[in-house]
Amino acid sequence: PLSNGICYLYLIDESGEYNLVDELVLPNSISKIETAFNSCDSLTSITIPDSVTNIEQGASYGCSSLTSVYYTGKEEWNSIIIDSIGNESLSTATKHYEHVVE
Repeated sequence: PLSNGICYLYLIDESGEYNLVDELVLPNSISKIETAFNSCDSLTSITIPDSVTNIEQGASYGCSSLTSVYYTGKEEWNSIIIDSIGNESLSTATKHYEHVVE
């Protein structure tokens, strides 16, 4: 949901309480990331599958807490088309290659 222009990702636990999401694991079924986590200030890490071939403009815009990107592939990362506009936090985050999703 958006709050003052900022997207916060939440999980709702059994008691109905909202918990901020700070980690996001994207499914293997996606190939393009658009504005899925734009302005999600609570996000500190994201796992991107090697099925992703394109990351659109502004996909990580406003994700000021994003510090780690876990990628399930290795060399394929360099072949992903990443728009440089609005993806500075994604570009500057520490990359971890060959990540295994459990």
